[in-house]
Amino acid sequence: MTDEIAKARDVTMPTVAIMWLMCEPTVVGSIASVRLTKQVDALLAAKTFEFSANELDLRDEKHARVPAQPPTDSRPPRRRA
Repeated sequence: MTDEIAKARDVTMPTVAIMWLMCEPTVVGSIASVRLTKQVDALLAAKTFEFSANELDLRDEKHARVPAQPPTDSRPPRRRA
């Protein structure tokens, strides 16, 4: 879906992906980096990019299909002495 929005709005997929995360209420912050200077434009474009109401509805519909996963403790169990 992000590729469809990117093509329709003439922006890059990273721009849409970053905005997608920024609109997600469960994401406190997102970290993005670049390797090439030409990639900076996609990051800066996300700051001014806004989803339309229809795009937000589609996003919410897609997000609703993904079941929430409970947090897991990935640490190995402690051995008792």
